[in-house]
Amino acid sequence: MLNVLVVEDDQLVRKGLISAMPWSNFEMEVVGEASNGKKALEFLENHPVDLVISDIHMPIMSGLEFLGLAKEKYPSVDIAFLTLYQEFEYVQEALRLGAIDFITKTELEKQNFSQVLERLHQRMMEKRQDRKEVKDEAYFSYDQAVVLCLENHDLRELSLGMEPLDTNIAIQEQENYWDLEEKYLEIQHDVKHNNFYMIHLKGLKDRFKGLIYRLLSEYQERLFFYDFSKILHKTVTDLEKETTPSAQQTFTVKRSLFSFKWIYEEDVYIQLKENLHQLKLTKPQLEDWFTDLIIEWNQQSFINAVKLEHRIDFHHWIDVCEWMQSFKDNVALSIGTSYGDEIVSSILKSVDLMNEHLKEGLTADDLASRVNMSRSYFNKSFKEIVGKSFHKYLTDARIARAKLLLENSNQSILMIAEECGYLDEKYFSRIFRQHTGKNPSVYRKLYRRYAK
Repeated sequence: MLNVLVVEDDQLVRKGLISAMPWSNFEMEVVGEASNGKKALEFLENHPVDLVISDIHMPIMSGLEFLGLAKEKYPSVDIAFLTLYQEFEYVQEALRLGAIDFITKTELEKQNFSQVLERLHQRMMEKRQDRKEVKDEAYFSYDQAVVLCLENHDLRELSLGMEPLDTNIAIQEQENYWDLEEKYLEIQHDVKHNNFYMIHLKGLKDRFKGLIYRLLSEYQERLFFYDFSKILHKTVTDLEKETTPSAQQTFTVKRSLFSFKWIYEEDVYIQLKENLHQLKLTKPQLEDWFTDLIIEWNQQSFINAVKLEHRIDFHHWIDVCEWMQSFKDNVALSIGTSYGDEIVSSILKSVDLMNEHLKEGLTADDLASRVNMSRSYFNKSFKEIVGKSFHKYLTDARIARAKLLLENSNQSILMIAEECGYLDEKYFSRIFRQHTGKNPSVYRKLYRRYAK
């Protein structure tokens, strides 16, 4: 690993730089930080450093002063500067004094982190005395390759004449194998099994091998599940474009999945599948989500005839789609023909409204009015579709919410009672004890997860 020291007087910028940059993708590790050139020199006295990334304008000792002293005392340390475009005269002076590169803050604002680190890594390698050998070893000299990905096998045992990057990914320069089916059959004959796939990858020339390996490993772990094929055509840019979804995106899609509206409303189902596909969750993440979904469904007792087993085992995105469709079909069969889609959808909407407004205590009259049904017909269809009466479901939902809050929050018993629609704490405690066999305070002591 290459040791990196980050020097920047603005603490927020410094911390942001350290946390945001994908250092490990380029065999780099931040081993220290400093707020000015003087402190940076003090750090260099006691720690081995390969690269310093420093601001030019800093108090006590500027970046240029630091560069002159550091190059005199530590000539092997490479130094790159953060700068603005209009600081051209400083850039010229820094390069004259021996800086290997300058990073414009505009680049960082555009989040071109990988490009910046790849450029720095390559320039550092080129500076080494044996730079040609190092560069040949660390960077691809060819543009196209055949990538072989095996699961649970060690390529070093296969003698395929391919350059290994990991125990289950290998790369061979693309020469005369434009017919990838022919190449696939050749490899299939050598490896004696079908548990592999092959990628024709373009855009490799002068790209850092460590980065390409990590992109391929991430693709194999997260994206191959959605792009299943024995022969694929990709560019390095294709692999780089795939990004991890934000927490907000993930939360929104998970909330939609657990609302159960997709079971009854086809347009919601279609949109949910599209959004879920775009998230590109890993296979284990998807299996966890759907296992939790099964638990939630069984606990809420929707459609008593439909009880789900907890075992989930997806091999490909198609399995997810088939599972969701099968579940929708089973629910429809269990309801039978006594209720149409519109009635089922209305009852499900009332359940959502109830859970969203537990604190307000919606009544059967309120919900029947909101879904345009008479109270008597609403109560009858609610019990037959959901599997329990409106009042039973409402009480169960309130107790379930109270248990979650007691386990996971530090709110007082009175506040939790109010959150669940009970204005009288003593009445809440009595209802809670009837359903759980324990007072709220005792339940909290036994099952609390929230640290004091």
